[in-house]
Amino acid sequence: MKQKYLITAQAFGYGPTSKASTIASFLKKIEPASEIDFAGSDISYDLAKSKEPFFDRIVKVENLITLDELMSSMDYDMIISVMDPSSAILGYNHRIKVATVDSLFWFWDWSKFQETYTLDKVMHQFTNVLVSDIGNFLLNMHPHETQLVGHLLANLRFVQTYPGHSENSNCDYFNQLNALEVGPIVDDSYINPNVATDKILVTFGGQKNPLVDINQAVEYCSFVVNLIMDGLHNLSIRGITPIICGNPEILRVVSEKMNDSTLKNIKLAHLKHKEYFEVMNSSIAVMGPASITSFYEANAYGKPYIFLPEQHDGHWPNYARLIESFSSKYKDDNLRDAFPGFMLSESLEDLKGIKEIDVNLIYTLINQFNQNKVGITQLSLYYSSILSKIQEDTYRTDLRLLQKDALGLCLNGYNNGAQTIVEHIIKCS
Repeated sequence: MKQKYLITAQAFGYGPTSKASTIASFLKKIEPASEIDFAGSDISYDLAKSKEPFFDRIVKVENLITLDELMSSMDYDMIISVMDPSSAILGYNHRIKVATVDSLFWFWDWSKFQETYTLDKVMHQFTNVLVSDIGNFLLNMHPHETQLVGHLLANLRFVQTYPGHSENSNCDYFNQLNALEVGPIVDDSYINPNVATDKILVTFGGQKNPLVDINQAVEYCSFVVNLIMDGLHNLSIRGITPIICGNPEILRVVSEKMNDSTLKNIKLAHLKHKEYFEVMNSSIAVMGPASITSFYEANAYGKPYIFLPEQHDGHWPNYARLIESFSSKYKDDNLRDAFPGFMLSESLEDLKGIKEIDVNLIYTLINQFNQNKVGITQLSLYYSSILSKIQEDTYRTDLRLLQKDALGLCLNGYNNGAQTIVEHIIKCS
């Protein structure tokens, strides 16, 4: 019997929609007859359009009413909510099975909500309620609260593993929810060892998210391009093509600010799903901020990852947690060898302290660096040094194996998370 699925993804950068499309691609492989729709808004809708082959239909939803009408009209067998609690709540209200997928489960701070949000209370609160009431609930909730409510109302809960989570207070909720921890949710179908590696991929992800506005995204992109431009030019002279990918709207503005003679052989491109992974597969390395998704993808494709400064305050905890998790195995001086890059927050906090860094503070630091020619020059030289070494086969291999070994401490035994999720969804549907 053909199953009908609706997949939604939180409109937050690259990660949620990337996972949604990867899950859809595995669904199509394992259950080819299934019908898969995607519903999203803003950046999630835009990114889904670039991943169109995996979805039978892509619907733009501007508000909860539109999403509610879609669920009422299409007779779905299951809602797959990738960090999008609104669809989980609506699915529950429509009595449709719901599966939640969360890559930041260990990041949410639910310590204040344990008495407020029990399963019985949440089920009572969201049974047979008006869509307008759901909207009001969501508006008055902290974003971390909404994620918890989405999980509580789901039938299946999938949590992507991440280093350092074992001491997190959410372990209690993980057990209460009967959640399943899965490996990295990565589309590894484009791995091909038989192609030439003659590129380097710089990824800014989706860039648009609630934490930063467009002007800040442009400012960040321009700042980073200036930092790595000399190193990328040197690579291009040696036959390695630098490709910088990100949101097309932001890249267009950055390109207009920098003339062709400045960019030279550096290509700024918006890559569709297949193009992105084909470029990654043919790259000698990947550069990007401390995005969980991008780091996992590079690791799956066997590419060393060079960390760029934070775009928002979520990137510093990601990086700091990596450092903290592996500090018991690697000496301090070797930690930086395994995770090369510069974090703006390091100028304020101890490397191993996972601190709350405000977004505005990050952009204050970017402005300070932009006004400090000495600081910019030093950072540029630092990245040029890394990019000079990345040309060497020995250094590249050592870095790749070091990162693979480090991640292996927490990923050992996990299959591709998307495959695990799909197998459980098919059993349940």
